[in-house]
Amino acid sequence: MVIKELDLIHFGKFHHYKIELGPHLNVLCGPNEAGKSTICAFIRCMLFGARRLRGRAAASDLYSRYLPWETPGSYEGAIIFEYSRRTYRLYRNFYKDGQSVSLICLDTGKPEALPHGHLGDLIPGLTEENYLNTIHVAQGHSAMDTQFALELQSQAANLVMTGSATLHLGQALDYLKEERLKLQKTAPADQLKLLEEKIDTIKAQKAAWSRENETEGRQQGKDDPEALAGQLARVRREMQQCQTRAGMLISEEKQWTQIVHDRQARADFWETRKAPPETDGGDDNDQSSHGHTNVSGTFARRWLVCLAAGAVLGVLFMLLWSFLPPWLAGAGSAVSLFLVILGILGGMGLFGRKGDMEQPEPKRQPSEAAAPEQRKAAMAQADQARQQLAQIKKEKEQLGQDLSLLEQKEAQLQEQLGILKKHQERREWEAERQAEADNALEEYEEQVKALKSEIKALDQELFCIDTARQTIQSLAQEIHEDFGGQLCREASRIMEEITGNARRFYVNPDLKVSVDNSRTLVPMDRLSKGTVEQMHVALRLSASELVFGSEEMPVILDDTFAFYDDGRLKAFLRWLSEKRAGQAILMTCQHRECDMLDGLNVDYNYVNLEA
Repeated sequence: MVIKELDLIHFGKFHHYKIELGPHLNVLCGPNEAGKSTICAFIRCMLFGARRLRGRAAASDLYSRYLPWETPGSYEGAIIFEYSRRTYRLYRNFYKDGQSVSLICLDTGKPEALPHGHLGDLIPGLTEENYLNTIHVAQGHSAMDTQFALELQSQAANLVMTGSATLHLGQALDYLKEERLKLQKTAPADQLKLLEEKIDTIKAQKAAWSRENETEGRQQGKDDPEALAGQLARVRREMQQCQTRAGMLISEEKQWTQIVHDRQARADFWETRKAPPETDGGDDNDQSSHGHTNVSGTFARRWLVCLAAGAVLGVLFMLLWSFLPPWLAGAGSAVSLFLVILGILGGMGLFGRKGDMEQPEPKRQPSEAAAPEQRKAAMAQADQARQQLAQIKKEKEQLGQDLSLLEQKEAQLQEQLGILKKHQERREWEAERQAEADNALEEYEEQVKALKSEIKALDQELFCIDTARQTIQSLAQEIHEDFGGQLCREASRIMEEITGNARRFYVNPDLKVSVDNSRTLVPMDRLSKGTVEQMHVALRLSASELVFGSEEMPVILDDTFAFYDDGRLKAFLRWLSEKRAGQAILMTCQHRECDMLDGLNVDYNYVNLEA
């Protein structure tokens, strides 16, 4: 490749500035700020484009650095070059809103396609990385990038194994690295950890539920719901019996209260009577008979009312039996039966008392001496009635206490049954919860099993990737052992012609250079700055032959000779003009190179940037 013309239409400080270059040696001379670095950047941007970065990097990228000051909207240029005996014109518009690139073969007038937008689509091996590490040498930047070592190894592998540029060890390693990162990102390790935590949580909950159920089972084991229900039924029957008995005692209490009242009235009657009159017994008998008749009538009416009420209630409940609740119908029947029995028993008792009361008395009242005996008998009968009433009240009080105890026992049994019911409902709910937990646990365990299988497969893929990377690195090492010697020999030859010293140096797989001083290998950083620069230039030119093969590429030297002494600079210029057949473009701010070339009688193309 030979660059024939540079047309800086609008680039940096230049506007419609053309530079014609010769096919062999070109010297572009100008003081500082004359634009030498701008021209080097223009060649690089024309070959590979000017990428516009983002963020903080945008302030110092090539696009922003060389954006035209006066006409920022017009940012373009063109170069004319020769390649494979054909002449091409490459045009680029760098402006961000109208970026474009076109390549036309001037011999045929046909456009050439650039799918990737740079000349690497036309010239094999011409990438920006290769360009910056071989044919472009800037002052203080002659050392090659470590990553470029993989590019050299790829080129060597291409030459040895395929004979083409299809193999790229660096790209292969980058691809494997990216794939490994993707697999690590997609690896379900976090998901597996989360599922295992959920499984542990569910198992802990199940263990806690089991302990709670066991504790509650021991506490409630003695309580049988059926036994408690039976006890509650018996207590309720006893309560019903007590209530029935209480009703009967209330009636008896009223009856005996009336009896006590009547007998006390009779005793009071004899108490107030001093002496009975000596009259015909007819009035007394009539009065006595009238009193007895009134008492008997009163008792008769009461027992008849009880009997009639019981009969009426019995008939009424029999008619409404199908419409009433069972408990109400049963209670009503019991009350009606009680009233009927009470009426019958009361009637029988009334007749007995009537017989007692209607016992014939002497037609003549007893004398006053007999009154105390009558009062004594009446008082004894009243006391006997009071004792009977007291016994009924005592029985009624005891019955009330029994009923209260039964009510307490009923409430206690109902509470126990309620607790058992709640426990039963809770056990049913816990059984449902246990079933849900078992289903979730089974589902999570299936997912864990699937994830472990997936992780195992991913581990196998990662192992394969790591094995492939190790294999490629081992292959790169072997390739370096094959081409490293050739690279070192060629670079040593160039160094010998430049310095006049036959010193051999070695390059490790990372392109670190060491010099053989006949006793040991000396690291290059221990040598002088000028020697280091010369060794790197020699190594770059040797590497360019490996990268580009037989194609002679132009070498661009941007103030590269600042640390060269006159002797070594003159030797390097002689080698460059006589031994290297390709194009060379020298950027310098001094006339030392021109004077030496003139002294060597070398024909070169001179470009004065001051003009």
